[in-house]
Amino acid sequence: MDFMSDQLFDGRRGYQKDDQACVPMDVPPNAHLSASGGYWFCNRGFLREGDSCVEINVPAHGYLDDRVHQGWRCEIGYKRKEEKCVAVVVPENAHPVYEEYSKGWACDRGYQEVDKKCVAVIVPENAYFIDDMYGPKWECKRGYRAENQSCVAVNVPEHAYLTAEGDGWECKRGYTKSGPSCEKLSLPKNAHLDFTGHGWDCDKGYERRGNRCLPRKDT
Repeated sequence: MDFMSDQLFDGRRGYQKDDQACVPMDVPPNAHLSASGGYWFCNRGFLREGDSCVEINVPAHGYLDDRVHQGWRCEIGYKRKEEKCVAVVVPENAHPVYEEYSKGWACDRGYQEVDKKCVAVIVPENAYFIDDMYGPKWECKRGYRAENQSCVAVNVPEHAYLTAEGDGWECKRGYTKSGPSCEKLSLPKNAHLDFTGHGWDCDKGYERRGNRCLPRKDT
């Protein structure tokens, strides 16, 4: 922050303590007192150098910005090179962006960077394009799953349904997976479906012994 310390400020706006006296604060040209009056800031368009405020030299295609140390940054489509703003070379199928945290350009939607070029993302049949934090990509539509670089239909057998993700299947309650199909669960006497719906537990007062539910020995 561009200011003079007001650690010795005694509360009188525009004055600072010097030994046992309050002396007027020396505010240089192109500066102004803070709200408290205990220190001063350079005006917009000026930067502090020692005890003075010097004008910021904003180059062509640049603009004032108090958030950066040098007081200016380049317009979109330009990047800083020493004290100038030079045009960013934007490849085909790309657009300029602010270069402070990037190369100054980004690929258009539907394209991805490969060797400093923007190439189209190939979206296979039964898929759709998405923007991802790690870059553009595609995902299969519901009812399809990715296999190599294509989307193949999920074969949902009888007594089954698509999973929430839509790229697999699960058996309905009361059925259990058996290879590519769902088989009806066979419950022994004195048993009931468990919480998953794909297995069984013995009723109260019975315990499992093999594939049967027999009276508990401690009852």
